[in-house]
Amino acid sequence: MRFSLITIYRAISVRLSRVIKNRELFYGICVLAVAIISIAITLQGWRSRITAFDLLPYIYGVRHFLETGGLPQFGDIGSYGSYSPPGTAWLILPGAILFKDPRLSEYLGAALLHVLTLSGVYLLARSYFGSRCAILAVLLYGLGESALFYAGSLWPIGRPDFYIWVVYLTSRWVVRRDSRYLATALAVWGFGMYVDMSILPIFFIFPAAWLYYHPPVRLRPLIVSGAIILLVWSPFLRFEVPRGFADLRSQLFLQPIFPNNYRVSWCNPGLVLQKFQDNPGTSQKLASTNSNPGLLATLLNLGRVTVDNALTNFEPDAPIPGASYLLLLLTLTSLLIMSASGFLADSTALGEPPHSWRTWLSRIAIILILLGLTFIGLVFAYLWIFRNGTQPGPKTSFVLKLQVILVGSGIALLVGPWLAARTNDMLIKLRVNIQTAEGVQQIRLLVFSLLIPWSILLLVAEPGKPERFIWLWPMQSIFLAVFFTNVLPRFKLPRVAIRLAMVIVVLIVVVNPFFLTRLDAWHNTGWAGPDANEVKVADYLARQLKEEGKDQAAIGYQIFFYPFMVDYNFFSPVYKVGAEIDLILLYRDGIVNTNQCAEGIAASDEYRIVQATPDPQSDAPRMYFTLPEDGHFHLMYQVGSYQVYRRE
Repeated sequence: MRFSLITIYRAISVRLSRVIKNRELFYGICVLAVAIISIAITLQGWRSRITAFDLLPYIYGVRHFLETGGLPQFGDIGSYGSYSPPGTAWLILPGAILFKDPRLSEYLGAALLHVLTLSGVYLLARSYFGSRCAILAVLLYGLGESALFYAGSLWPIGRPDFYIWVVYLTSRWVVRRDSRYLATALAVWGFGMYVDMSILPIFFIFPAAWLYYHPPVRLRPLIVSGAIILLVWSPFLRFEVPRGFADLRSQLFLQPIFPNNYRVSWCNPGLVLQKFQDNPGTSQKLASTNSNPGLLATLLNLGRVTVDNALTNFEPDAPIPGASYLLLLLTLTSLLIMSASGFLADSTALGEPPHSWRTWLSRIAIILILLGLTFIGLVFAYLWIFRNGTQPGPKTSFVLKLQVILVGSGIALLVGPWLAARTNDMLIKLRVNIQTAEGVQQIRLLVFSLLIPWSILLLVAEPGKPERFIWLWPMQSIFLAVFFTNVLPRFKLPRVAIRLAMVIVVLIVVVNPFFLTRLDAWHNTGWAGPDANEVKVADYLARQLKEEGKDQAAIGYQIFFYPFMVDYNFFSPVYKVGAEIDLILLYRDGIVNTNQCAEGIAASDEYRIVQATPDPQSDAPRMYFTLPEDGHFHLMYQVGSYQVYRRE
């Protein structure tokens, strides 16, 4: 026995030593290990969760395609009241084919995209900064809170997978000077836009790369790429033609198209919507708002919103105070330093563009600033003269945001080269050589690829919408890793201190509430977890109906919900109170709910599912409809805060 154990130990040691010597194989195994760990963590407790409401239109579209062959034409309804493209449905398709339970529909597609994203992060970081930086970036991205969320969700709000591969393919276009990479990058961007249009700012990376590097552009690959994108988009475009492309215009120009008469689709428009108060006996004091804040207050509020948005992906809620500010500062420092070299002979070339370029950049910057300021003045004059100083409408707000982009772009073109030059001078004085001139020229593509979409989002994204920035995390994690692997060693710090700093930053990112909560739940309830109360209620009701030989019934819902769940019924019948449980009843239990009222309740209900109190989470829905007492229902079943009633 002892001999056998020693033999096995030696065999494993030999194999491991061979793997470690083959560095590419070893790093590939590390990336795969991060993928497996992150996917296992994010899938923990899948039975305890139900399908996200925003994914219901896509799941119904996929099921319709599998049953009839009809292509999905549209996706969910966005915050502007417009239809999104149906690209997410194709990502759900593999899971819908393999699994009957709708709760599993999104996980296979999400896991595959997560592996692709980790691979893209590794390949891009290794190409520019080396394998050590690539592995650290994979750890920071793959085990961070944002990536853990994406690893188990196809929620259509930006996708980091498309972003990282657009940047990688664009870099290949620049380095190898092959236009086919540009065509492929455009196709990937087009596919990503078909999933969610919030990644539109990625497009501006292409003209920036061409203006700075002048890689070749061939027409034939671009025509093929455009034809493929058009083919992919054709179902949604056919849907948009009779609507006058209202949904596309709404999302491109950030214009709400939500109607005022949305309640006409309700069965009972007179129902009163109320919000559940956890402490009804206490009154909340509402902060007074100033409808016309002063210029200083407006600027301070704008600065606060900008900082909050910039911190979005750096807030792991770690037990270390100020960790998010530190991570943001290190990332910005890395971006700035990697735009310089520290070599004295190259200081002019690296810190500032050549004289001709500097002249043209200055002229373009001044033109952009003057255009933006002129248009801003015209808009304010219009508001003051024709609208008596009232708030701008949707179209005027979009024009204002566009003008802010013009001014911001002009300032960036003026300040960017100057800031890079001053950074280079500082490095020269410190006698710190970061990289060669060729390295700076190549790496600036990655700097553009992060700063351009990040800046655009900071200028146009709405306050209180942190999800708009989540898809930037792959590139942010790469530059955060660069600070520890490519910047700190150049300052001749002790190797032990640098490695300790790497461990600390990994712990700051990894020790987040998402990771810790799932680990704790895994320990207490197992990996799959218990069934959610909504599933238990649906299964119980399905058993009762099947015992009576029924496969359909009028089922009402008196549960807590978000307002959009009932408001968006104006656009699509998929949106209704209790739609998540309807999905479980239909595809898990084979029961059709004949009550399709937006508010989830009808006078003809045979059964009622009632939720006595909302879920304890702070972001759980709190809205409900008040109904008169109905003594014709009696209690049949109760689990948690859910009760099932049947009409006598």
